[in-house]
Amino acid sequence: MEKKEDTMEEKEYTMEEKEDNDINEQFMSIIKLSKSIKEPTIEKIQYTIDNKEDTMTKIEDIMEKKEDIMEKKEDTMIKIEDTMEKKEDTMTTIEDIIEHNEDTTEDLSILFNAISLSTYVVFSNSNKKKDKNSLSSLVSKSLSQSECIRLGFAVEKLLCDICSKTEDFINIKPKNSKGEKEADHLFINNKTKEIYYAEIKTNINLDTEKYKSTTDKLLFIMDKLKNKYPNYKINGFLVAARYYDKKIIPSLLLNKYKRINNNVIGVDDYLTLFNKPKFNSEKKYIEWLDAIANTMFT
Repeated sequence: MEKKEDTMEEKEYTMEEKEDNDINEQFMSIIKLSKSIKEPTIEKIQYTIDNKEDTMTKIEDIMEKKEDIMEKKEDTMIKIEDTMEKKEDTMTTIEDIIEHNEDTTEDLSILFNAISLSTYVVFSNSNKKKDKNSLSSLVSKSLSQSECIRLGFAVEKLLCDICSKTEDFINIKPKNSKGEKEADHLFINNKTKEIYYAEIKTNINLDTEKYKSTTDKLLFIMDKLKNKYPNYKINGFLVAARYYDKKIIPSLLLNKYKRINNNVIGVDDYLTLFNKPKFNSEKKYIEWLDAIANTMFT
């Protein structure tokens, strides 16, 4: 009987030991599984955090694109109405010319009738609407295309004059040379050993080819200045003159200039570099632009 009891005790011990081993194996499996899950999970969390800003930017871009699409839709409807009216006016004009002009021969009427049959001519409209991304869109006065160009040149020159009157800043822009890429603004500060180079753009909403060439030009001239002034810090900027402050530049436009995003600034940001007063609001900036336009185009 005693042997039987001992055998039973040994059997119970063996069963308990087996259960312990099973539990240990399960525990180790859980730890391994936890490790295998933890690392990729952390990576995914980090990836999500890193891409959160990009996602927000994309959402902003989509909202801006949606607004542009709605504006374009309204413009298209207006253009269709204008085109229909224009077509009717054109037909009336042509009929009047043919009817009242005794010198108009049958062959000549064919030439006049061709106008109403041309889709290019009929669907062409005068675009008098201001581009909201251009400097001239801020001006109250109605300007012609040549006046818009002259206004942009005036702002570029005025900013240069204002910045030139800063202690320790010297205007070192050379005369334009044919075939050479020239800087709009170029200043040197020998005291701080810094170069300030800037391109002044009245509209940074450029097509793909132009914004790439603008980016390439800025980086090219900055590299050129680094070679010429190896002991100086080179500061290069693309001043978006349409915007008084970088914070109001649409992200849709800034995203075009990813290679030089930190170099794109507003007018106030530029004036700050030269310790000049700032506008601090679009209203004040518009007042300044209106004053320029009213002085130039009376």
